[in-house]
Amino acid sequence: MKVVTIGLICSLVFMLTAGRCGAADKFDRELAEKIAGQAAQCVLSKTVDEHYATACAYFGVLRLAELQNDQKLIDNVKANYAAFMKNSPDKVKPGHVDWNVFGILPFELYLQTKDEKYLKLATELADDEWARPRSDGLTAYTRMWTDDMFMVGALQVQACRALKKDVYLDRAVTQLLAYAKELQRKYGLFQHTANIPVFWGRANGWAAVALTLTLESMPQEHTKRRELMAVYKKMMSALQKYQGANGLWHQVIIDPASFEETSCTAMFTYAIATGVKNGWLDDSFRKTAIRGFNGLLTKVKNGQLSDICVGTGEGKNYDYYLDRPRETGNSHGQAALLWAATAMLKLAP
Repeated sequence: MKVVTIGLICSLVFMLTAGRCGAADKFDRELAEKIAGQAAQCVLSKTVDEHYATACAYFGVLRLAELQNDQKLIDNVKANYAAFMKNSPDKVKPGHVDWNVFGILPFELYLQTKDEKYLKLATELADDEWARPRSDGLTAYTRMWTDDMFMVGALQVQACRALKKDVYLDRAVTQLLAYAKELQRKYGLFQHTANIPVFWGRANGWAAVALTLTLESMPQEHTKRRELMAVYKKMMSALQKYQGANGLWHQVIIDPASFEETSCTAMFTYAIATGVKNGWLDDSFRKTAIRGFNGLLTKVKNGQLSDICVGTGEGKNYDYYLDRPRETGNSHGQAALLWAATAMLKLAP
């Protein structure tokens, strides 16, 4: 009787979970739209500030707004951005990759509104990174942290999209390929920094998103496209291998004993869904993306994602990564959730 009872309970739990997020391999578009809308409102409830994670979250709101043709969302972002720039005009400053990446937000505002007032600050931040380039053509702010693939790459890609100048795309590609050569291991994953051979989840998430954004903006005839695509595909194949049975990836990707971490899961889901949508990945990855997104849904309540690793610098030992605190509603995770939801909505019929 006890065994039967336990079995029934397990079945009920499975059915309740399936009812909430769909069967493991099914995508519930209506639920995804609801969660994305709630996540966007959570972001909008917090003021714009200079922190890169906030800019990424608001960038996510704008990408969702574009997909859904939601002018109200765009207007809310505009208002919050304007209030921040009026009250704290000196807080956004160049000088570090984590500061400069704020420019992705005004660039996206320009792309969606065509209002040129957003271009000045964003362009200054993008150009600052190559004001004094290194002899190898990389930005002077290069430090060989995998995180920087997004911080630099996304900003330069946004500049290319907004300003229609190939030099920005070429900067991004040069930076990404150099980082891949230094940090991507032969099986496809990226170690966190040149000094720390730990496959931290969100660092790999930043890399996955940067590669995806860049490939989407690269013309087919670009001389480096094939090389960058090889880096992307190698990484996606490794990620597919290490996805957990419930769709989530771990804080240290190759260590199933480390906690299930949601910001990296959302970033990987975004990158994989976009790859399937664009025909870069075969259709087996569709199931990987759906499982990733459905796994995320078990970690969302009222639009807030839980089990998000806090901001993480270069650790000195393995336990540093294993013991990082987790938060709910942290902008790192809210940003990634919006990216993932938008990519899944684009992928779904």
